[in-house]
Amino acid sequence: MIAIAILAMVMAALAPGFYSALLGATVAGQRNTATGLAVQAVETVRAETYSDVAVGCPTPSTATVGRVDYSVSECIRWAPAEAGCPYPYKQVQVTVAWPAAKPVGSVDEASDVYPGNQGPCSASTTTTTTPVCSGAPSPPTGLASSAPAPPADQSEIDLTWSAPSSTPAPIAYYQVWYSTSPGGFSSQSTYTVAGDSTTAPGSPPFEVTGLSAGTTYYLEVWSVSSCGTTSSTPDGPIQATTAPAPPPPGCEVSSLSVNPTSGVVNSAGHLTNATGFSLTATVAGPCSGVTVTYTADNATQSVELTGSGSSLTGTAGTSSTKWSPGSDAFRVYVDGQATEVVYDVTICQSGGSASGC
Repeated sequence: MIAIAILAMVMAALAPGFYSALLGATVAGQRNTATGLAVQAVETVRAETYSDVAVGCPTPSTATVGRVDYSVSECIRWAPAEAGCPYPYKQVQVTVAWPAAKPVGSVDEASDVYPGNQGPCSASTTTTTTPVCSGAPSPPTGLASSAPAPPADQSEIDLTWSAPSSTPAPIAYYQVWYSTSPGGFSSQSTYTVAGDSTTAPGSPPFEVTGLSAGTTYYLEVWSVSSCGTTSSTPDGPIQATTAPAPPPPGCEVSSLSVNPTSGVVNSAGHLTNATGFSLTATVAGPCSGVTVTYTADNATQSVELTGSGSSLTGTAGTSSTKWSPGSDAFRVYVDGQATEVVYDVTICQSGGSASGC
């Protein structure tokens, strides 16, 4: 019994060490697995055709090994410009993380990806290949405006184009030049669009924004190498027009008031209760060319209302105007078009038989 008790005490003392050793072995195994997944992802990219290596960060993938889920994130970017390097290249960065570790574990792997099986270069590197900077890239092809004519957006023109089928110097990116005149490109802003020798912009159409509404533009696209050399000629120019700005809100007349509301005339037909009818129209929006028609002197007459803000005013008739007893319709017109605003005035003769006075 004493021996068993002693053995139990020894095992209890050794248990934390066994657990730590087991946990360490487990974490080490998971890290080795994650490293293997990262290396495999990098080598997969390096095995691709250079032009097929797309710049960007796709959605991370998940790999399950030994009941442990590993998240594999991959990003491919253009490498920074390197002094003495005659060609552009890309870089791949892979991060593998697994939440089973406490805290969450992760490993990183990175590598450069070079075109044409070429290796790294530097100011001291010599190469037997023709330096890319010695030539100009070929221009893109098929430049077109992809939006309806005119485009729906008043400040935007959408473009599409295709990469050239071949080029003496690899293309690092494209430049879109635009102008309001065929020969004015040198003074205009340019857009830089990512792409390479075999791929046009990754998400066509490309949006040229910040333009003026209802304006015709001339646009062209140039290929540019990593050394800043542009193609000898552009693709284009093409002509496209932005949508016109919407017209300002039109004039709306909501009501017309007439004072006096009825007229009294003498035997000569002249008003005895006023020298003329005062008119006030309630309007909204920019209003001009608002007129009111009425019947006087045995003919249709009109007066233009003037003023600013929400009210326009005018006067119909004078002290010498002859009015006929009965009903006279004062009708509002805007730029010669009749509106539904009508004010009926009753005119009666003093001492006569006309009603309504």
